[in-house]
Amino acid sequence: MINIIRSLTKGITGIMSAQRSVRYFPNPKPDYQQETGTPSIPKEDLKNNLSEILDKITSHIKPIEKNGGNGIYLGTGGIAYMYYHLSKIPTLEAERSDFLNKAVEYLKPALMVASCTAHKKKDVPSFILGNCGIYAVAAAVFNATGDESQCKQFIQMYYEAATICKDFNFLSCGSDELFVGRAGYVLGALWMAKETNTPLPIQEIYGLCKIIVQSGRNYSKRHQLPCPLMYAYYQVEYLGAAHGLCSILQLLISVPGYLDAAPTDATDIKRSIDYLLSLQSDEGS
Repeated sequence: MINIIRSLTKGITGIMSAQRSVRYFPNPKPDYQQETGTPSIPKEDLKNNLSEILDKITSHIKPIEKNGGNGIYLGTGGIAYMYYHLSKIPTLEAERSDFLNKAVEYLKPALMVASCTAHKKKDVPSFILGNCGIYAVAAAVFNATGDESQCKQFIQMYYEAATICKDFNFLSCGSDELFVGRAGYVLGALWMAKETNTPLPIQEIYGLCKIIVQSGRNYSKRHQLPCPLMYAYYQVEYLGAAHGLCSILQLLISVPGYLDAAPTDATDIKRSIDYLLSLQSDEGS
C-alpha cells in the first residue's frame, strides 16, 4: 500500500507545477434556493429525539469501570464529552445542571481507568484514545461545575504529558497523527484552553509544532516524496483527517501565531497544503 501511494504521489508532481495555486476546495454544489420562506425548526421534536438517543446510549453503556477505557473514543469519557457539549446548548438550558451531573458520573470510571494506566507513559498523551483526552474533558467539565481545584489539577496533568511528546519517535507506530500522536495532543491543548478560558503554554506548544514539522520533513526526504511534509501511521501514508496529513496540517495552521513565529515552517506547511489541494478530484473528494 505504501509503495502504491508513493507511486501515485510522485506521478502527480508534474500536474502540481502546472496548476494554479489555490487556498480552498472548490464547491461544485449549487447555491441554496429559498422557495418557501425560512424553514422552521421543530424544537420539541428534536428534544424528544435527543431524549430517545440518550436513553439508548445510557442503557447500553453504564458508568462503570469496565466501560471506562479507550479514552473519549469508545469509553465513558466520550459520553461525558457528549453531555458536556449538551450542557452548552442554549435551547437546553433547563437541563444544563442534569447534563453536567451526568458528565461527572460518566467521567468517574474513565478517570479510574486513566489512573490505573498512567504508568504506560507513551499512551498518556493520546487525546482520542488515551489519558490526555480524559484529562481535558475533566478540566472542561469541572470548570463548568465551578470546581476550580479539580479543573486546575487536570489542566496540570495534561500539560505535564508534553514532555513525553518531545521524543521524536515516542510511538513506534507513528508519533504525529491525530488519535494518539502529537497532533491530537496539541489540538486537545487548544480545545482545553478555550473551554476553560486559561492561558495556553504557547512556547511549549510551538516547540511541539516544530517537532511535528521536522518529523514530516525527515520522513518526506527519507522517502523522496513530492510533498514537503509527510507522515506514516503503521507504515501507511494517510492523507485524511483521522490519521493523516490533513489533520496534521489543520493543527499547524490552527496554533495562534505559529506561522508568523516560524516562517520557514510556514513555507513548508503552505506547500504541503497546496500539494493536498492538487489531489482533489472533480467530485470534491
